[in-house]
Amino acid sequence: MKVRRVALQGAALLFFLCGCSGLRVFISPEDVARNLAVDNGFDKRIFHAGRFEITSFVKKATQSKELTVYIEGDGAPWPAIDVPPLDPTPRQLTVLQLAAKDRRSPLLYLGRPCQFLEKKELQQCPVAYWSESRYASEVITALATVITQVMRELGTTRLNLVGYSGGGTIALYLAASRDDVVRLTTIASPLNHAIWTEYHEISSLSGSAPAFDSWEKLEKTRQFHLVGEKDKIVPPALMEKMLPHGIKAVILRDFSHECCWVRDWERLLAETDSLSTSNWEKE
Repeated sequence: MKVRRVALQGAALLFFLCGCSGLRVFISPEDVARNLAVDNGFDKRIFHAGRFEITSFVKKATQSKELTVYIEGDGAPWPAIDVPPLDPTPRQLTVLQLAAKDRRSPLLYLGRPCQFLEKKELQQCPVAYWSESRYASEVITALATVITQVMRELGTTRLNLVGYSGGGTIALYLAASRDDVVRLTTIASPLNHAIWTEYHEISSLSGSAPAFDSWEKLEKTRQFHLVGEKDKIVPPALMEKMLPHGIKAVILRDFSHECCWVRDWERLLAETDSLSTSNWEKE
């Protein structure tokens, strides 16, 4: 019987599979995120939800009744296979870059619990929330609370959820627990964390909600599940196993877990706007 190690988040596993070393950072990810957001018309907001502080960026509008929400992934890469990062704040800011390319409004970017915190606040956030409890029920509830508050403030009544990597997993749980989600897009996401951890022979996410299997609750939700042809974190064949019968993954040729979502996001948005999950051909 193989010994299972502490589960990695998506970016961490990619770190070891590709043999890459980290880049030196001369400006904090928090500052980079804030500057990127402000330059693209977003305002920073900090929400208190449950036991968490959730960092968000909001782009407002006055007309639309639909709120688009981008949900951050699992965060920073792990420095060793069994050692989580000291700070889960994402380094590459892929999701915020995707949100910045989306011209719809209003739009909400949601960081995950324990991300984008000052050192003192981060010390009070248990490491479990970016390791085995990353998809815990209290995490899902906290993000749902923030979304509901923003919708109330903006007067919106419909939701368009977009999640990258682990953020797509969170988006699934949120969509199944609400009746206002009209569209769901997941990008390179481990949709069923039990199948995903078993595939990679890593420990189960024991503190998380049960692996997602409530697909019947999404029957009326327009869905797109995107994956890169060269993704080693969520390979296309594994994605197909995590999806129920009748729902097909959209496989993007030459894409990996990280490439080339930001580069091609405006084109992909334009294509999904006019197509359904059943008639989008493989790229």
